[in-house]
Amino acid sequence: MIHLDTLNLYLGEEALCTGYQVKKEVYRKIEEDHPFYDLDLANQDPEFIDKVQQRVRGETPNIENFLQDELTNLKVTPKDVGVGISQIFPIVMAAGGTAGNLIMVEQPELHAHPKLQTETSDLFIDSHNRAGNCFLLETHSEHIILRFLRRVREPLNQE
Repeated sequence: MIHLDTLNLYLGEEALCTGYQVKKEVYRKIEEDHPFYDLDLANQDPEFIDKVQQRVRGETPNIENFLQDELTNLKVTPKDVGVGISQIFPIVMAAGGTAGNLIMVEQPELHAHPKLQTETSDLFIDSHNRAGNCFLLETHSEHIILRFLRRVREPLNQE
């Protein structure tokens, strides 16, 4: 399973440059019929407030994942940003969260901007070099093929 920090690293400026980060929000929801729903804590003693907080902490937390626009810090859902971003998530999850596997992807370019297509090619290369993953890709994207050809032509980094 891929860690949220790794996913955001791939989505960020160092890799795919999507302009979004995945965030997780944990909260506890109190329904209208909950005994604490109408409780006025403003005029209560600190011990009572502490007991209420401990009891609420015992409630099952709700977890919400969302995208945050890096420029505006606006909280959005995948359907708000277009299909291309949501289509890339499973690819990033597979490439970043596994090691030594064969990962098959059909049309990774589907609904993705050409820049995102070329950056996805680098994601495949990085996943292979870092984790030993192999990819079987079926693509019609000239951008993906040309990026692979460019990377083959480039000399290896000598550090």
